Amino acid sequence: MYHKTDVSGLQNLLWDKFGIWASNGNCVEEIRNNFKEIVSKSIERFISHKILRKNPDPEYHNKEVKQLKLTVRKSYNRRKLGEHHLE
Repeated sequence: MYHKTDVSGLQNLLWDKFGIWASNGNCVEEIRNNFKEIVSKSIERFISHKILRKNPDPEYHNKEVKQLKLTVRKSYNRRKLGEHHLE
């Protein structure tokens, strides 16, 4: 899902905003700010992105503890999904 972009929507928005961006602004700084604003709005609207969060595991978890955690999660999921899932 995160590699999909609405290319046609992005192109249409950029073409619509290009006239406003090119003609608006007297100095280079204003034109640059308008351009940055248009690009950031385009990214928010048409490019899917994933919000990353910090890993809740403490740094001192070693390989053995991580493996035990994984085993517990697998067992819990097997129990939660039940017998019909295994078939």
